[in-house]
Amino acid sequence: MNTAMQTPSTQAGAVPAAAVPDVEAVLARAASYMDVGLIPAAAEIYEAILKVEGFEDLPAARHGLARCSFARGELHESLGHLQMLMQQDATNAEVNNDVGVVFYRLGLLERAKEQLERAVMLDPNDMTTRRNLVEVSYACDDLE
Repeated sequence: MNTAMQTPSTQAGAVPAAAVPDVEAVLARAASYMDVGLIPAAAEIYEAILKVEGFEDLPAARHGLARCSFARGELHESLGHLQMLMQQDATNAEVNNDVGVVFYRLGLLERAKEQLERAVMLDPNDMTTRRNLVEVSYACDDLE
């Protein structure tokens, strides 16, 4: 996906936004690939979106790519994507939860617990995050 004329913003292989169909539909297709286990296909779509000029920092694509990395067992790569998202919006409860889960899988139990506690504070009604926090607290032998 190269353009004939490259400007400084497109030299890294970015594609003009006008060349991309409905981004929400493309994101939905990638998510459906994830749902059925087609991780490489989903990752390819997320990576392509992030190369589109104007969408280089699209949170939904970056988060999708983080989840693909996680699904492939590439925990450090997943964490890198999630940390980029945290720089954009540290108040996103879902991203905070996912960082906590990655920390847990990396064996960083105290960091996982702290991150999940933050996620619960940001969205107290998210039962998935609450379950994750209970599991990590149990692993830390810290249930009260």
